[in-house]
Amino acid sequence: MKRTFTLFLLLIGLSIAGSSAQAQWRVNTYFGYGFDDDIELTTSNGTFYSGTLKGPFIWGGGVEYVLQRNYGIEVLYMREDTDFEINYKYGVNNRDTTESYGTGLNFIMLSGNGYTPIPNSPLELFGSVMLGLGIFENKDAKPGASSSETAFSYGFRAGTNIWFSNSVGLKLMGQLVSGAQDFGGGFYVGTGGVSAGVAPESSMFQFGVGGGLTFKFGGTKKTKLPRM
Repeated sequence: MKRTFTLFLLLIGLSIAGSSAQAQWRVNTYFGYGFDDDIELTTSNGTFYSGTLKGPFIWGGGVEYVLQRNYGIEVLYMREDTDFEINYKYGVNNRDTTESYGTGLNFIMLSGNGYTPIPNSPLELFGSVMLGLGIFENKDAKPGASSSETAFSYGFRAGTNIWFSNSVGLKLMGQLVSGAQDFGGGFYVGTGGVSAGVAPESSMFQFGVGGGLTFKFGGTKKTKLPRM
């Protein structure tokens, strides 16, 4: 996985190095909100648990190289801080218990972005496919639990850029991000932490909405934007 990701970045670097000096770059900032995600957890001993990843505030940024007018490659980072609540039963009376863990989610992604400008309009529709790594931090790790886990992650985005000028625009979008199969690997639950702790693993699928500012640099010639 790491070798494939490194090779992918190398090929992109070679493509950029051999391109025209009139290439266009974009710098994107991201802010948004993620909705709650209910997760079913299967532990190492075959027990089923339920959990909820609470809706977090999302922030981040990216640097994008526009290969062609309607296609770009972006390296981006997104950060989320939230709580992960796990519900389970234990003991002879099947006592209901809920534990909450402070969680930090880091996504380092490579995104392919496709653009469709609307003629005679400041609007530019876009869609994205993202691949990369998710680094999940357990801020309340119990004894025997790791403080972080790394997993392959992927996501999708769709939205529109609203250009105020030839170089500054507003980005509005919705997105879906998933940490495949390993989310929760470092979150131990049990009756005291040091006794019968277990390590649940599951996929997470988080839908979010948000936006940010986008900035253009370079390119060939500027075009006059229509009035809104």
